[in-house]
Amino acid sequence: MKALLTILSVLFISTSNSQTLIRWDFERGDGSPTLFPTFISDTSVMDVNDVRYSALYPLNGNPVPGVSGQPFDWANSVRGWYLDSSIYTYLWTWVEFRFFVDSGVTVKVDSVSLWYKRNVLGPTRLDFRSHKDLYGSAIDEIRLDESDVSWHKWSIPVSPFIVNGYEQVTFRIYGDGAPSETQGYFSKDSVAIYGSVVYADTLHLRAMLSGPFDENTGMMHDSLRSKGSVPLVDPYGYGKTISQSVLDVSGANGVVDWVNVGIRSSSNSSAILDSFPALIQRDGDIVGLGGVIPPTVFASEDSAYISVQHRNHLGVMTSAPVSLSDTVNFHLFSTSVFGLDARKQVGSNALLWDGDVNHDNSIRYVGQSNDRDPILQGVGGSVPTNTANGYFDFDVNMDGVVRYVGQNNDRDPILFNIGGSVPTNIKAGSVP
Repeated sequence: MKALLTILSVLFISTSNSQTLIRWDFERGDGSPTLFPTFISDTSVMDVNDVRYSALYPLNGNPVPGVSGQPFDWANSVRGWYLDSSIYTYLWTWVEFRFFVDSGVTVKVDSVSLWYKRNVLGPTRLDFRSHKDLYGSAIDEIRLDESDVSWHKWSIPVSPFIVNGYEQVTFRIYGDGAPSETQGYFSKDSVAIYGSVVYADTLHLRAMLSGPFDENTGMMHDSLRSKGSVPLVDPYGYGKTISQSVLDVSGANGVVDWVNVGIRSSSNSSAILDSFPALIQRDGDIVGLGGVIPPTVFASEDSAYISVQHRNHLGVMTSAPVSLSDTVNFHLFSTSVFGLDARKQVGSNALLWDGDVNHDNSIRYVGQSNDRDPILQGVGGSVPTNTANGYFDFDVNMDGVVRYVGQNNDRDPILFNIGGSVPTNIKAGSVP
């Protein structure tokens, strides 16, 4: 608790940057005490430094001890930190700094900056890592000229991540390379972590995919789940994972597949504020990666366009911005959506169009970039009666078996969805 009180972060809205500047603190990775700051009197070497010219007050208006051990007032001095390693102590032991976001605040972090310089006998290569990536690989790397001992600014973009109130975030700087490249002296100063204050809401969404939809039950089948084909890692490139126990649930809450949820700016439906993978269940509920509750959404606006997309279906999006706390049911035709004929009608059910096998936001049966050919290629390319089992984008009906001809084949839905009689027709997607 003492650590939380003494290194409580302070959020500051910069006049020159629309992002939020998050306060910081440093600690050694070996558990020794926080490094005492040294103050650099020559401010010319620290030019273009938002921290030095900014008032840094806590959110609650009461001063708290800062990194120098003194209450914050005006940050009119450069606060610096210095690593002094003996000649045989390498930066492999890392230089670590961490911060906490204040209570009740949610921040999306997207970049870090710091000033650095190599001192005599200092390291010649450094890399920057984050505990969000388990320190496994460098987010960014720099090389230091052995003859250059002046100050430089290091700006580091990171894959955006969410930090909730009192959550700790830790970054590390490692010396990288042979011992001769990592030993010696290294100085760093004025670390700043940038992000945006965001709104956090529980997003209640429902949708139905036409590929696995069964009109008799009014639900989707979960053949991919029951056959053990749904992957534990999302197919959209986020690197998010689920546990096997999530896929052990059957019935109406059985997982059908992964979907991709988008939160888009209320002023520009093409501008994505946030996107994330989620799971869609047989009854159409879209849930978070725990498989039970709706996903939590983080966005810089409290209302937005909301879209749902799937790896082999055309996506759907609200026709206008909605509150992030609203319930959006794309399965109902009474829910207004963006574009014309944006959903497929089966009885009274509004469904996402199936058949966008090649992910180009359209459904084509013939011609260049059509969605039929990948199905034939998926079963071997020369014997159309062949089949393929598994998790494939060209498995349009999502039954876990790819078929080009015969009963329950994956080719016919494509022809049907473009009109059924004119194979050159194209069904265009409606999500920008």
